[in-house]
Amino acid sequence: MIAVLQAKAAGLWTRAHIRTNVVAGIILGPKPDSGIVIYSIEGPLFFGAAEKLERTLAHIQRPATTLILRMGSVPFIDATGINALEEMVGDFKRHGASVLLVELRPNVRYKLERAGLIAQIGEEHILDALDDALQLAKRSRKTAAAKPAVDV
Repeated sequence: MIAVLQAKAAGLWTRAHIRTNVVAGIILGPKPDSGIVIYSIEGPLFFGAAEKLERTLAHIQRPATTLILRMGSVPFIDATGINALEEMVGDFKRHGASVLLVELRPNVRYKLERAGLIAQIGEEHILDALDDALQLAKRSRKTAAAKPAVDV
């Protein structure tokens, strides 16, 4: 079952709730046009759940400048889940977006480190709290906006 709720006319949040038997996620953003997408994964990230995560996030990578993945409710991840995250991180980076991982449990972080995903994302993009991730995303956006355009 997939339910999507669009932003209220004057609302600050865009929400989509995706629920399957193995993973539920919520997509949130500070403002619908902010380019910052927060996706909360709830449940183990393995086989079927990883595929559904990829399909869901594939629809938002173009408008997003920053994807924040909240993973505090992910008790474990298998090789399929790691592979899905690697592909998704690569896709977002190819579209010029950055990916931040937030609230990683120690066992999940350990598996991501062993797989090389933490190094691929960058240690500075692994954060303990959502507020820290939001501040980093906003600072990055301001820095990118301040850079002059380069004509080729």
